Amino acid sequence: MEEESPTTTTTTLGKRKVTEKEEEEDWESASKRRNLARTCVHEVAVPSGYASTKDESIHGTLSNPVYTGEMAKTYPFDLDPFQQVSVACLERNESVLVSAHTSAGKTAVAEYAIAMAFRDKQRVIYTSPLKALSNQKYRELNQEFSDVGLMTGDVTLSPNASCLVMTTEILRGMLYRGSEVLKEVSWVIFDEIHYMKDRERGVVWEESIIFLPPAIKMVFLSATMSNATEFVEWICNLHKQPCHVVYTDFRPTPLQHYVFPMSGSGLYLVVDENEQFREDNFMKLQDTFTKQKQKQCDGNKSANAKASGRISRGGNASGGSDIYKIVKMIMERKFQPVIIFSFSRRECEQHAMSMSKLDFNTPEEKDVVEQVFQNAILCLNEEDRKLPAIELMLPLLHRGIAVHHSGLLPIIKELVELLFQEGLVKALFATETFAMGLNMPAKTVVFTSVKKWDGDSHRYIGSGEYIQMSGRAGRRGKDERGICIIMIDEQMEMNTLKDMVLGKPAPLVSTFRLSYYSILNLMSRAEGQFTAEHVIRNSFHQFQYEKALPDMGQKISKLEEEAAMLDASGEVEVAEYHKLKLDIAQLEKKMMAEITRPERVLYFLLPGRLVKVREAGTDWGWGVVINVVKKPPAALGTLPPALSSSRGISYIVDTLLHCSIGSSENGSRPKPCPPRPGEKGEMHVVPVQLPLISALSKIRISIPSDLRPVEARQSILLAIQELEKRFPQGLPKLNPVKLGMAIKSDLSLLRSVPAPLVDMGIEEPEFVELVNQIEELEQKIFAHPLHKSQDEHQIRCFQRKAEVNHEIQQLKAKMRDSQPSTSTFALAFDLPAIAFVFAFSLPHSRSLSVLSEASLSACLSVKRGEPSLQRFMRAEARRNGEATQKRLKRGLGDEASQTLDRLGGVHRLPKSNRSIWSSSGLLLPKSNRLGLLLPSSDVLKKFRDELKNRSRVLKKLGHIDTDGVVQLKGRAACLIDTGDELLVTELMFNGEFFNINGCVANIMSIMVEICITKDSTFNDLDHHQIAALVSCFIPGDRSSEQIQLRAELAKPLQQLQDSARRIADIQHECKLEINVDEYVEAAVRPFLMDVIYCWSKGASFAEVIQMTDIFEGSVIRLARRLDEFLNQLCAAAHAVGEADLEKKFAAASESLRRGIMFANSLYL
Repeated sequence: MEEESPTTTTTTLGKRKVTEKEEEEDWESASKRRNLARTCVHEVAVPSGYASTKDESIHGTLSNPVYTGEMAKTYPFDLDPFQQVSVACLERNESVLVSAHTSAGKTAVAEYAIAMAFRDKQRVIYTSPLKALSNQKYRELNQEFSDVGLMTGDVTLSPNASCLVMTTEILRGMLYRGSEVLKEVSWVIFDEIHYMKDRERGVVWEESIIFLPPAIKMVFLSATMSNATEFVEWICNLHKQPCHVVYTDFRPTPLQHYVFPMSGSGLYLVVDENEQFREDNFMKLQDTFTKQKQKQCDGNKSANAKASGRISRGGNASGGSDIYKIVKMIMERKFQPVIIFSFSRRECEQHAMSMSKLDFNTPEEKDVVEQVFQNAILCLNEEDRKLPAIELMLPLLHRGIAVHHSGLLPIIKELVELLFQEGLVKALFATETFAMGLNMPAKTVVFTSVKKWDGDSHRYIGSGEYIQMSGRAGRRGKDERGICIIMIDEQMEMNTLKDMVLGKPAPLVSTFRLSYYSILNLMSRAEGQFTAEHVIRNSFHQFQYEKALPDMGQKISKLEEEAAMLDASGEVEVAEYHKLKLDIAQLEKKMMAEITRPERVLYFLLPGRLVKVREAGTDWGWGVVINVVKKPPAALGTLPPALSSSRGISYIVDTLLHCSIGSSENGSRPKPCPPRPGEKGEMHVVPVQLPLISALSKIRISIPSDLRPVEARQSILLAIQELEKRFPQGLPKLNPVKLGMAIKSDLSLLRSVPAPLVDMGIEEPEFVELVNQIEELEQKIFAHPLHKSQDEHQIRCFQRKAEVNHEIQQLKAKMRDSQPSTSTFALAFDLPAIAFVFAFSLPHSRSLSVLSEASLSACLSVKRGEPSLQRFMRAEARRNGEATQKRLKRGLGDEASQTLDRLGGVHRLPKSNRSIWSSSGLLLPKSNRLGLLLPSSDVLKKFRDELKNRSRVLKKLGHIDTDGVVQLKGRAACLIDTGDELLVTELMFNGEFFNINGCVANIMSIMVEICITKDSTFNDLDHHQIAALVSCFIPGDRSSEQIQLRAELAKPLQQLQDSARRIADIQHECKLEINVDEYVEAAVRPFLMDVIYCWSKGASFAEVIQMTDIFEGSVIRLARRLDEFLNQLCAAAHAVGEADLEKKFAAASESLRRGIMFANSLYL
């Protein structure tokens, strides 16, 4: 028997996959699994007609790359199989994607590419997603190669070096400008390429990859992802050159995964080092929660209500002591260093402070920490060295404890990283951002929670997130195994835990979008070789869509078959019942719009009134009015997004609502949301705008005078739940027309007591008629047979059918929104032919003639015994003439025709699918049936429409003329990508900056479109006010505190918000999907206006940081982005010949650059 190769190789020629060798995997054998884990998978995508010229004796073959020549770089260790294959691909001068776990050794591949460039006297670019990571990588590569430069926007060092480390935004800017540097570059390394799925910045990666010249080869480094092959196929199709993927799930150090039940004791091994799930231990873990619940129930019988209210609050009550026990146990068993991951920055700090009794460093280590710390802060002035954020960290560092999150001072964060790498930090409390970047492993990793707030709800962390963080456990060459400890506070489903720990990594999904910056640069840069449509057509988004479309059609067919099989009896009655409910909802919405007018409703919004809150599709249920306040329009932008409406209402109702735990915590200020079904929640006071109140109850309850204690707020929840039990048909609602009796309920006894008669007094005939219509429809609802239906089977059947129909509509809408590209052809003479070409042309790129049997097998629904292609074509010839047959053969090619014959033919589409292809634009009308392959008329219709509408905006604002030629304003906007280019150029070209004295620094960050006259109040602003305004439009953290602006800032802010609204209105007029209020809120962020104002006037950092609850690191990050933005404005002013304006921007930038705000990085 032949010895197994350490590498399983799969070759993709064109779109054809040929397995060179398949290894049998015995997943039941643990030892076999560990052996297989050491292998890697290699695939290569090759363009049609490509012929390799490499010497196979030195470079191997495309399908089996093996390099036997002289290495450009040698290593003091034996390369792993995936590293060997990757190096062989590089030596072939072909692009490669390396997908592997954290700490697997991807950096060795990147270093080899750099060494090759140095050997060949060429230059290389290394990109990373974050400036901080670029600084770290610069330090690492500079130690290895010395001839290394850095370009991040903040810092530029050695720009003429052979190896340049930069952020991806800098690379994209160089590509747009046609930088001469790129002519000398042979390799570009994209680190953390999975960052391409980032919603805001992912498009930067896609554009950079699209614009890179074909002569430049690429190295992509990524965490494990499930669709690596799809990605390299896109690269191959885009640049018409081979692209390899080398994937391994091998972990140099195996992991053991334990679960620790909060308030319990002991660790439970749930996944061993062979990745075997231990169901027996999981069941024991579940038993501990069962016993805890029983113990709590027994205790509740004798406990008072106050004590019972504290039970089962997500483990928060005992979480601190539990973490203390775990960390202490880890140190006793010599499992340090340990990284404790939390999903809240404040929680990280609280956990670290709770370790006050623990000390992990020796006296000698304390001396080293002291020396490193003092040397690090030498770059700060004396006053800044005494900042609490610096002084409080030293005692923790002395004891080997540290905190790491994005809100720390940059110098402290870097100091912690350096000490951790030197082994002087034994317990590090960090957020998940620490899992990205340099290789800084520990022996043990602890998760303080398995749920995180994602902006919408609390959810379990995904398998990809878990893989990234748990990958920090286990140090190669030091530890026999890494240890992961998961803390949970409630029972979990077995499959949920399995999916998290052993699940597949997330796929890389395109987040491509159009921006004005890109459109303008494409119109004016790159010597006309690219257009916006070219970028759309070649985007990863388009490529993924083309591959998914046939699967979507097949899924629709299956869903339609399922829908047809479901019981259709009573469907008419269901439709009637559903329509009645919709009609009532629409009329009630109109009614509430009248009721919630301030002059009508404010009298009734007294403290204790029960009100129902609904926002879009989110039903919050009943809450309790606490207070009503009138807010100026400027303050509305500070409301949580979830509870602000699109109407400019200036009254805010502070309402006590049932919220998901943690969704209203301070810090990054996530928007509140109601708990999901079955989820435990907490009562929080949430600001609600009037239009979101969907019902007012007659009931008022007494509320405690102090709502700060959790128990006081939870008692309100108990009262509401008790009232809902007393009124099973629904709480009595306040009648807006008729006289009614208000009901006041005593909170403690829940006894309803009479209150004075109330009457809202709405007597307008139209409104009375509206109320009558609602009452009539409600009577029909109550009389409807389905209202009292008890047929559970029928109800489930109706529910499933509704779900299926909804999914079908969603898929069809997706197919309509994203049409195939111009490279996709449709046969215009018959539906089966259309289906046939559609099925295989999309996944197979641009060629219909070079197709293989394997390719067609993968994409066609093949069934032997049905009419073959030749018989099908003969039938078409009889109907449409001999010419049709010949044209079809020419379109397909002889090889493809013969292949289809060997496969035995294809399915014809069922009649039910005619609507699908018709709605997709592929079934052409008879008048257009020319009997030939016709290009589809729409190229991603959604993007094309958006491009057309954005071009209208640019024409309306004067960036381009009617012929699409970029004008002066557009040329300025081409240089601005840190902020909103439309708004800031409006400021520049409407005379705003020409009349401002002093530091223009911060007015620019506002980026608002203002049509200013010489008499505008902006002419009287000093540079301190302008600095404060600029800060409004640099993205950053939200403050949870009420913004109190001084008089000299409030009026300019109001003007800027009005101006932002005007430019949003222009976009809305041009048919762009934009919510004006949301746009203004996103564009104008006044949370640090006062801070920047005082900093501009010379205040110390210690003084300004006391003015906000935003973290120090976030304040500094905003100031540095602001400085970068001002530098771009200098370039824009220079480009349009405005020397005076350029000087003002330069002066504004200079005014910011002082003190700790711009202290040098420790890595530089």
